[in-house]
Amino acid sequence: MEQETTSSQPVVRPQNEDEDGGGNSQLTQQFGERIKHLRISVSLSQEELSFRSGLHRNYISDVERGRRNISLKALDKLAKGLGIALRDLF
Repeated sequence: MEQETTSSQPVVRPQNEDEDGGGNSQLTQQFGERIKHLRISVSLSQEELSFRSGLHRNYISDVERGRRNISLKALDKLAKGLGIALRDLF
């Protein structure tokens, strides 16, 4: 936990697990590995998944490396691009 002082009382706030400078958390890294596994299992390149999902190839690369905290809309696009149900991403 980090402690800040404002006026005379300290304010304590929990430290965000993504505050490591690179935005990597264990959760985003694990999810990225799952996406990469699913993509490879259906024999798609990042470029082909990009085309099918409407997401930029660099974005997909960042997701697979755990560098992006992906939105629900992007999750839906990825699932459709992979030809799987949204729940199967997890």
